[in-house]
Amino acid sequence: MATFKQVDPDEVDLARSRGRSRVSYPIVKGFLETGFYTAQVDLSDGTQKAPTMYLLLKSFVLNHDFPVLAILRRNVLYLQRLDFTKDGVAIPNWKEIRDAGIVGDINESGVVEIVAKDVVPETPAPKAKAK
Repeated sequence: MATFKQVDPDEVDLARSRGRSRVSYPIVKGFLETGFYTAQVDLSDGTQKAPTMYLLLKSFVLNHDFPVLAILRRNVLYLQRLDFTKDGVAIPNWKEIRDAGIVGDINESGVVEIVAKDVVPETPAPKAKAK
């Protein structure tokens, strides 16, 4: 159960912390300046773990309408551009595509959706039988 301690209201700092943008903005800005289509984010400095940084970046790019997609695969963080294809063709309606939640490779002919036959499920390791 929570306990409470009375404090003087003048002691409470009411300024809002902008911690996420101090971390997220330089990463997103740096990625956009590279011109890469997809890049792996190097988190070797140890300040954040990949899942935590993924959630921070995903929230940041959605809330600030950056044309970036944060991807986390096997504890590795990637950023991918949404405003052009890997061939460099501009995608003017990237916000609509992102907001519709369309999954797949986006190219100059539109959206190529991932179908079930293209997805290779991870097979779990066989369990040992008890004797």
